[in-house]
Amino acid sequence: MMMSSAVKIYRVKAIVKRGGRNAFEITREFRATKPEDAIELFYSLIGSWHGVKRRMIDVKEVTEITSPDDIKNPLIKEMATANKEELLIPFRE
Repeated sequence: MMMSSAVKIYRVKAIVKRGGRNAFEITREFRATKPEDAIELFYSLIGSWHGVKRRMIDVKEVTEITSPDDIKNPLIKEMATANKEELLIPFRE
């Protein structure tokens, strides 16, 4: 059985605990083929930026973004709406 490998855009919302009572909510958008991959990218990114372990990150919601107008990250929005030829890296001699 073949699975679709189309890249989709996911928004991940979570609460990050940083010792004691310090906690904050964070939202990020990722390009991934499935929600599990977006969560893995989220853990990796937030863990490296904020220096927290995975057990300190509580993922609350993962949603697939279907409309390019709903994308908040300008880089991901540009990648979603751009023509494929514009995104190709030119050949260097």
